[in-house]
Amino acid sequence: MSWYWEENEMTTTDRTICRNEIQKRAGESIIYTMDFTPVLTAASETISSITSVACSDGNVTLSGEVVNSTAVTLDDDREDSVTIDANKAVQVRVAGGAASTTAATVTIKVATSASNTRERVGKLLVR
Repeated sequence: MSWYWEENEMTTTDRTICRNEIQKRAGESIIYTMDFTPVLTAASETISSITSVACSDGNVTLSGEVVNSTAVTLDDDREDSVTIDANKAVQVRVAGGAASTTAATVTIKVATSASNTRERVGKLLVR
C-alpha cells in the first residue's frame, strides 16, 4: 500500500496544513508522498527543487527526498486511487520514531517554476 498526505487541507497565512494524518509503526521504513498540486498557482507551475524536509519528532528519520519525475498513482484504503502529475509532489522515506499518542509534523518546503516558495505540513503518528 502506498501512503500519502491528502488534499484535504486548511490554509493559514504562511503555509498549508494537511488535516489528514498518516500512521506508521516505529520499526517501519516507508516512502510517503506529499502532493503540492493544491498549492501550485497555475496548472503549468511545477516543483523546481526541495528546499527543506523536517520532522518535529527528533526520533523520526527523513531521507531520500525527491520530486516525482513522472506521474505517480497511489492507492488508498478509502478510495480507488489518486494520480499526481509529474513534478507536483515530493516523496520522502520516513523511518524510526517512538510510539506516541501525539502526532508529529512533517514540513516540506519547495521552490517552484514560478519562483514561489511553497510549504506543506503533514501529520505523522508513530504507533
